[in-house]
Amino acid sequence: MVVLIVDNSIAIVDRLAELLQETGKALTIEKAFSYKEAKKILAGTTPDIVLLDMNLPGSKSLTLLKEYRSRYPLTKMFLLTSR
Repeated sequence: MVVLIVDNSIAIVDRLAELLQETGKALTIEKAFSYKEAKKILAGTTPDIVLLDMNLPGSKSLTLLKEYRSRYPLTKMFLLTSR
């Protein structure tokens, strides 16, 4: 299973990755810290789950969500926020 974590906070991305690894499941975890990095990763892989920061700089979260959901409707996408 492939999980993509997209958040501009390195601390949040790293902590989410740690928590996922602690589950003991065989996971491949991809990390992106911007809209641009996420687009690059999504062009080359189809994750099973995307954890997406709702407050990416430039308000690109919803754009990314809409673009990706239209192409890959079976991918589970979760919007995260700290607010």
